[in-house]
Amino acid sequence: MCLILGLNAYHPDAAACLLGDGQLLAAVAEERLGARAKHAAGFPALAIRSVLKMAGVTMRDVNYVAIGNDGNANIAAKVRHVLGSPAGSIKGVATHLQRRRAIRGTRQMIAEACGASAADCRFKTCRVEHHLAHIAGSYYASDFDQAAGFSFDASGDFTSAMFAACRGNQIEIMDRVHLPHSLGYFYTALCQLAGFDAFGEEYKVMGLSAYGEPRYLELMRELLAPDTRGGYRLNRKYFRPLGKNLEECIGSDGQIKLPPLYSSALVRMLGDPRKRGDEITQRERDIAASCQAHFENIVINSVRALHRRLPGIAHLVTAGGCALNGVCNARILRDTPFAHDYIQSAASDDGTAVGAALYVWNVLLRRPRAGAISHAYWGPEYSEAEMESALRKAGLSFRRLDRHSLLERSASELHAGQVIGWYQGRSEW
Repeated sequence: MCLILGLNAYHPDAAACLLGDGQLLAAVAEERLGARAKHAAGFPALAIRSVLKMAGVTMRDVNYVAIGNDGNANIAAKVRHVLGSPAGSIKGVATHLQRRRAIRGTRQMIAEACGASAADCRFKTCRVEHHLAHIAGSYYASDFDQAAGFSFDASGDFTSAMFAACRGNQIEIMDRVHLPHSLGYFYTALCQLAGFDAFGEEYKVMGLSAYGEPRYLELMRELLAPDTRGGYRLNRKYFRPLGKNLEECIGSDGQIKLPPLYSSALVRMLGDPRKRGDEITQRERDIAASCQAHFENIVINSVRALHRRLPGIAHLVTAGGCALNGVCNARILRDTPFAHDYIQSAASDDGTAVGAALYVWNVLLRRPRAGAISHAYWGPEYSEAEMESALRKAGLSFRRLDRHSLLERSASELHAGQVIGWYQGRSEW
């Protein structure tokens, strides 16, 4: 059996997966294990051990390690950016070089994580560009034999979006949107200004948008403008560059904390940012509604432009953190010519582990596709003895019920207005 270990490493949502002859065997994000730090960045040592254990193999059995980022991608765009703003780019260049040195030591780190010797790690390492891994993670996991591919998020390998044509086993990159222009940074900056400044809180603003009116829509159009090819450009007057890699934003508590991505010019237009814990006013509701409406309009423009370039293709695959915007996903199906859309269950950066591994199997090894991924239950599961041990260790009281009593008790509690937590089988990817 050909075993491929897929990794998202040195980036938020660190994760690992294992493919056997092209089929997914196991996948888990580092945040589910150990200290349970949300959106854990760095090296996914615990996740690697977990997927190997689930598959019943060791690192000695692994043939390839696929990593969902490639520091050599988009070099020309990076050079243009550095030459355009050398003072602001020096730190970013330094941290980029540090990450590349860390990735070069991946073999040793994997060996240490698994308690193996470097000599036991005989795998070949393959690096796959961030957004290419995103698209591969959706396309090769779908049952489509051809599709248009669209990946969009804040950033990855100096790119915030990628457009592709997917046919058979091949993915043809058609276009990219490079930094500093980013739909993800646009959305996050508005989230921060509305007082949702913790990493990954965009879903709250998506929900809040239903309670507001898009009265700032004209301003949103000034902040972020579409182009005829499906891309978009940020008005840099209103935004501050991140200026460092995301993994540098990890605090002493293990949580990612981004600096403000909005500028003083945007504060002058919308007012002071809401402080966390303060009342949510109509202004925040209207900011959310305006941000969400413009986000959707930009995405619809991008997807329609992609369809114009691929007029004979009815299927779409999407990925990237922005593809988790469920309200927008409904509009894609309603307001674009695409009839069907596949979104990988882990559309955010943890999913690049699966995408990189699938890319190695399908493209680099030129092996036949191994079938669609039709569910999300690829994580670890625990025996009844392990569950009981955890309950006793936590000092919690418990009762053991047969199936009939369990269902009867659950139905009764739900009918009484209580909340039930149901834990069963393998964890969700």
